[in-house]
Amino acid sequence: NFPHEHTPDQTKAIKEVMRDMSGDEPMERVLTGDVGFGKTEVAIAAALRAAANNRQVAVLAPTTILADQHFEVFCDRLSGFGVETARLTRLESPERIKEISKKLENGALDIVIGTHKILGKNLVFKNFILIL
Repeated sequence: NFPHEHTPDQTKAIKEVMRDMSGDEPMERVLTGDVGFGKTEVAIAAALRAAANNRQVAVLAPTTILADQHFEVFCDRLSGFGVETARLTRLESPERIKEISKKLENGALDIVIGTHKILGKNLVFKNFILIL
């Protein structure tokens, strides 16, 4: 579902992230680069690995627009992998927020992508591993 070849830097970053995720120590990695150089692709690979291992992922975006864009890209790339993804921003209804919260708590949601709302004290993850 990935529409283009990874660059050598993306391939290297993905390998390093996967190695870090396999280690005994918690991963502490910052991935930097200019806009449009594929950081999101690396994040998608890490999120898929976490979800495939029954862990939950939170993707933090600084703006609602970026959260929307990431949500669309993640859903597109991860379709067919059985990964449940949701968006959590100020635009969700109170009912939708409750639904997302319940799914996170019972483990039915693999990836939540959103703004600062994903850092709320009222969100409880069943098997949380990663903030991207």
